[in-house]
Amino acid sequence: MIRDSALQSWGAWALLGVYVWVSVHHGDVVVAGGLALGAILLAMNGLGRTRLWLPVTDEHWWRTHPRLHWLHHTFDEGELAGIAIALVCAAMMLERGDEVMPSGLRAFVAGPLTLFGVLSAANLASADMRQLLARLERAVGLFWTIVLGSTLASFASVGAAVFVGDYFAARTTTDDRPAVATGLAATIGSGMGLTPFAAPPVLIVWPLLQAQVGWSLGTLVVLVGIGALLHVALSAMRFKDLIGPTPPQTTMAGWPRTALLLLVVVLANIVAAGTPAVLVADVLIGLYAMRRGADYATRWQPLVLAVLLAGLDLVGRESDPFIQSLAAHLPESAPTVLLACILWYATAFTSHFADNALASRIFIGVAFTIGAHDGRSPEEADLLAASVVLGAMWGGFALIPANLPNFRLAKVFEVSPGEWGRAALSRLYLSTGWIQPLWIVAVFLFWKHY
Repeated sequence: MIRDSALQSWGAWALLGVYVWVSVHHGDVVVAGGLALGAILLAMNGLGRTRLWLPVTDEHWWRTHPRLHWLHHTFDEGELAGIAIALVCAAMMLERGDEVMPSGLRAFVAGPLTLFGVLSAANLASADMRQLLARLERAVGLFWTIVLGSTLASFASVGAAVFVGDYFAARTTTDDRPAVATGLAATIGSGMGLTPFAAPPVLIVWPLLQAQVGWSLGTLVVLVGIGALLHVALSAMRFKDLIGPTPPQTTMAGWPRTALLLLVVVLANIVAAGTPAVLVADVLIGLYAMRRGADYATRWQPLVLAVLLAGLDLVGRESDPFIQSLAAHLPESAPTVLLACILWYATAFTSHFADNALASRIFIGVAFTIGAHDGRSPEEADLLAASVVLGAMWGGFALIPANLPNFRLAKVFEVSPGEWGRAALSRLYLSTGWIQPLWIVAVFLFWKHY
């Protein structure tokens, strides 16, 4: 029991306590950033449970206490634990006199409210989308349904995890659920890479890519989109045989109105992203979906993930100095193709444990710095930037907190953090970790010789 407490509880709380002490005493920001990052990673992966504070086997009194049982519930849920750590970081920022929302309230809430609206609309449309996916599967087969359903994430963003996960969960045995859940996390995470507004690792750096290296939608599709689709296809091949037979054909009554609602919400958040009218509509749709929801996933998870996204931004800014200090050790004068592969692996590895949007934002600055080195062409700078974005999307499947769609998939497939990690590392890591570096090398050689 002492061993379990040390591994599953004490570590996260110790890091959080030391982080607060360093922040209050205005210590090194690099150390504080590393402590904050470590605390949230442990807590979000289920390693901050309150029931293991004391190494005893009796029922802990706070689990049923009318005013304190919320503490146990919070740190037993990865999303809620992340929000709690983010609130501590926000308090430390205020204590130091830092700005919690340096870009203003509207910029701070735009992303979370968009996620709230799209996820809620996806919950409402889940039944219609499942029927549409069933029709698609009867037309093109299981493999292409996984691939095409996952690429819908380029338009429905995190919402694709709702209907794709719901569609396949009932057809998967209990033993195979961790493998299928992590497989879908890989395909949906990379399936977001065809547009600049869906994948958090792309969205968070898209303005920088346009301003620093002049990217267009075509650049994104060629350099990132093709590499992402290769990962989607290879991952789908790894787990498609674990999914049961196609469901029997059903008749769809009338037009799929909720699916059309999802389409309207997605288009509104593309065409008029961040405008007050669209954000208000996102809130109203989210509140309506909460009233219609029948369980935790459909009623509360969109709101929880929206708040978590805002919290991850806070923790990301707090941990920036720590990650930048590690990234500064990359050799800028090495061959471009080698640096591109190093950046891909560094970003992918970081994305396993941290939020992949955070990893993308951190390493893109390193890519810009190296890309501006004397003697490098604009094409080489593009390749370095693409390697960061590809690595962030690929790495987001390994642990539940690594990518926002993973939380929904973990819920619908009923997979614990430990089961998720074991399935991801055993089935997908070595078998798909070569495809995107190979794509990066192929692009480099093509530019070099043609």
